[in-house]
This record gives sequence, C-alpha cells and structure tokens, in this order.
Amino acid sequence: AMCGTFMGRKLLPTALGTCARCQDDDKDEPVLLCDGAGCAREYHLSCAGLDEIPSGDWFCIDCHKTGTGHDKLVEYLELMDETRNDLGSSTGFCRALLQGDLEAP
Repeated sequence: AMCGTFMGRKLLPTALGTCARCQDDDKDEPVLLCDGAGCAREYHLSCAGLDEIPSGDWFCIDCHKTGTGHDKLVEYLELMDETRNDLGSSTGFCRALLQGDLEAP
C-alpha cells in the first residue's frame, strides 16, 4: 500500500502504522498522525474518537493544542511556586494544599 494525503494531512496505510491506543496494525482504517512537535503517535480515526479526518491540526491527548504534557506540568509547577510565594511561607502553602484550598490550573 502507498502512503498518501487526504485534505492535506499525511495518512499511512495501517500496514505501516500501529495505533497508539489499540496497538492494532491490522484494522482496515486510516492512521491519523499527531501534529505535536516531535510526537510520532499514530491513531486509527475511531480510536481517536473521530468519524472523519480533521481539517486542521490534530493533537493526541498528550500534545493537545494547549501544549504538551511537559508544558502543562511546567505551567502547573510555576503556578504552585507563585502560589507558595504569595502565601508567604512553605508552611502556609502546605497547609493550603492539604486543606484543599488550592485549585489546579
């Protein structure tokens, strides 16, 4: 089978791709490639919860449009550090964290 494009998106035949969700490479279904920087994950349309090829960029759960999982972790840790500084001490931060007074971004 040949590689190709559909609506400007790269598609691979299932014989070449293994779905990151179901790990099946025998489905008779196109494999969608994540557009995340450096991501090599491939998903069957149905495994990605899609009925058709998206017209724009598509990102897997770890590379969604708001950033990579790494970016989200860095953002969260920076927010927690700022919150700790705003509370004036590590003790105040820990108390607020343990009491559930802090919300995740």
